[in-house]
Amino acid sequence: MERCVEHDVGTLVTGDLEGVNEQDWGRHGNKRLGNWPYKRLTNLSDYKARERGIEVEVRDERGTSRRYSR
Repeated sequence: MERCVEHDVGTLVTGDLEGVNEQDWGRHGNKRLGNWPYKRLTNLSDYKARERGIEVEVRDERGTSRRYSR
């Protein structure tokens, strides 16, 4: 967040991670995902951004690599 503040970022856009653990990623993938604290990361990022006056926007990631190639 400090870097966002340094660069005057007004809006932080993150991917929507809802339902990510409902998919079948295979035996090893599911185990690794179970250890990934994505909800904690999302909540902390949201809290820290808003604390610094940065708006947080959650978007579906489908097709983003095509639309936003940079």
